[in-house]
Amino acid sequence: MTAQAFAREGAKVVVADIDEDGGQATMSLVSDEGAEALFIRADVGTESDVAAPSEKTVDAYGRLDCAVNNAGVVRFNPLVQSAAGFDFHLHTNLRGVFIA
Repeated sequence: MTAQAFAREGAKVVVADIDEDGGQATMSLVSDEGAEALFIRADVGTESDVAAPSEKTVDAYGRLDCAVNNAGVVRFNPLVQSAAGFDFHLHTNLRGVFIA
């Protein structure tokens, strides 16, 4: 996992995720590597949420040296079953990358 690799190299890791349980699980993995970690709930498809992790990182640590945008979702069913299903994937997998 990317967060663990950064932790092993001595980085302070900020985890931003819409899924709080998943984010906390990642935080535990980072902590297990002995690194300092911070969790921020964020939806990468929402502009105000995308700005928050960078701002909170600078507030907490004084600077931001690197960012990894690896958010993505997959639902294992036909993608275009509905407009809502299509929009769900575009919101995170396309819009999220564009906004970041």
